[in-house]
Amino acid sequence: MDIFQIGLYLMLSGVIPLFYAEWVGWPGDVLKRAEPPICDLEEAIERSFKYMISITLGMALFSTGTTMFIPLLGYIFWGITAIVLLWLRHGREQLKLKLQEARMKEAIAKGIEIGMKKANES
Repeated sequence: MDIFQIGLYLMLSGVIPLFYAEWVGWPGDVLKRAEPPICDLEEAIERSFKYMISITLGMALFSTGTTMFIPLLGYIFWGITAIVLLWLRHGREQLKLKLQEARMKEAIAKGIEIGMKKANES
């Protein structure tokens, strides 16, 4: 097996995780909602992790295969992979911040409710 066959196999095997990523889907709809439920946010964070891993794996395999054929083009693909990974990580951090905000609002609401009960009792 020569280097070009290995590169071709790597490029082809990089496509499989990309299909999985499309099947999982990026949870962009949850990010657009003003106040999504906590269970939706937790599910979206899990889904975003699977999406990030599959996109990164697919792009990394494809970039490695491309580097074996045309090194300059492969390096460009590695740069694109890094940019996409940073963008996906930013989106995932936004989901985590929304989850923290939702949990804080829930805790404040429970605290107010407990305070109102104690005020009514006395």
